[in-house]
Amino acid sequence: MASEPLAADSRVLGRYALHQEIAAGGMATVYFGRLLGPIGFNRTVAIKRLHPQFAKEPEFVDMFLDEARVAARVKHPNVISILDVVASEGELFLVMEYVHGESLSRLLRVAEAAGTPTPLPILSAIVIGMLCGLHAAHEARDETGNELHIVHRDVSPQNVLVGADGVSRLLDFGIAKAVGRLQTTREGQFKGKLAYMAPEQIVSGAIDRRCDVYAAGVLLWGALTGTLPFVGGEASVMYQILNVEVARPSTIRSSVSPELDALVLRAMARASEGRFATALDMAAELERIVPPATQLAVGAWVAETARNVLDARSEQLREAEGTPSRSVPPPRNPSERPPLHWAEPSDLTAMPGALDLAPDPPTLPMVTAPKLRSSGKGRWIAVGIGGMALGLVALAAQLLSTGDRAEASLPSASPTPPNNTAQPNAAPSID
Repeated sequence: MASEPLAADSRVLGRYALHQEIAAGGMATVYFGRLLGPIGFNRTVAIKRLHPQFAKEPEFVDMFLDEARVAARVKHPNVISILDVVASEGELFLVMEYVHGESLSRLLRVAEAAGTPTPLPILSAIVIGMLCGLHAAHEARDETGNELHIVHRDVSPQNVLVGADGVSRLLDFGIAKAVGRLQTTREGQFKGKLAYMAPEQIVSGAIDRRCDVYAAGVLLWGALTGTLPFVGGEASVMYQILNVEVARPSTIRSSVSPELDALVLRAMARASEGRFATALDMAAELERIVPPATQLAVGAWVAETARNVLDARSEQLREAEGTPSRSVPPPRNPSERPPLHWAEPSDLTAMPGALDLAPDPPTLPMVTAPKLRSSGKGRWIAVGIGGMALGLVALAAQLLSTGDRAEASLPSASPTPPNNTAQPNAAPSID
């Protein structure tokens, strides 16, 4: 969805000035901004503007404010900082730190297109940083010291911003689970990208920090191989997550060591108790297996890989900083909420750098998922749990038989699949 242009008298919001657009998504647009202080002080920031039509719908307003509340409680150098929330003339704006960098998804795609896969020490440093930020989110507490039990629910390359300073940062807590959220998940509805969703999310909807560890495993698997471990239509991907053994990354990238293979497979263990207990445990093991590159080396790699985009953004930034801004009075009634009207759900835009915004996955039909054995979207994905035990397999077979989603084939409902290991195949990018 294209963002509505800002009116001339909306370019300054109290002490903030808005400038050029950085990125736009289905629910919000991110702009260059400046914090305007006394005696000429100013600071470059990024300002996320909720599209006006969503500012008139309480559900989306609550989601937007939840993102601010949750992220503001996570204080860590590997997490994008939320600085302020502004309500002005019936609109909402989220003020964040500006980081000169690019999304991991875009960096990986550019490197792959150039025929230069990301060096393992660089990738190790990026993922370790992201995992440290994720652990900080999992450990966050409220003002009274009580645990918030945050689960990000959208750990993916699009939501990892790697700065030219060599620091990777986790972002976008728009669908995070946390104690005290205004907006809650309705029964039978899951949030997240299906390809990164842990088996227990599909089966029961139960989530904890180990679901994010699983998603981090999928992220690392994809970053190592250039594709995703499970591909196909929604029903096929669900079936594979629940039933098919994950292939070792080394079957696609031979430079991946057996130890790194084992780390990825442990993070993606089907049973949650088989995974790393915390994101920090995973980071420590990755650091041992693949010593990370220095911050300086990561920054140099980002600057070289994303040179064209970063150069263009630097020019935009110079223009923004050289533009005089005028002051306007504060909003008349910051707490005013406009009348309700219907707005289609869509996803929050990624933060600065994530220019490669992808459309949301379609809503899944009501299906039944088999239970996990005890031995062991995209923004919104709705999945009904309960009913017939073989509903998922039957539905998957029906969908795949039409031929329009034949990227991966499914066995029939009754026989055991002859080969229960996912095989590398032509697949979409890890975005």
